[in-house]
Amino acid sequence: MKGALNALGKEIRGRDVHKLLENLGRYKKEVLQFIEEAKVLDQYYIPTRYMNAFAGGSAKSHFTESQAKKAIETAEQILSEMKRISYG
Repeated sequence: MKGALNALGKEIRGRDVHKLLENLGRYKKEVLQFIEEAKVLDQYYIPTRYMNAFAGGSAKSHFTESQAKKAIETAEQILSEMKRISYG
């Protein structure tokens, strides 16, 4: 998303996927279709990155394989759109 924004001459900081999409949506409305899914991806960021994010157990014990597959599918859809914006 940062790359797509950069391709449009915009620079932004941050890691919240949905916030980056909201910013990009000012210029490319079609990306707003991913906002809800992006919020789900944002929820996975901290607990899967830091092993002590949960009081008990690892992130692996808190998420399911189907959640992981859906997250990958969503990320691939968003990435495809970002490539389209970035490279035309």
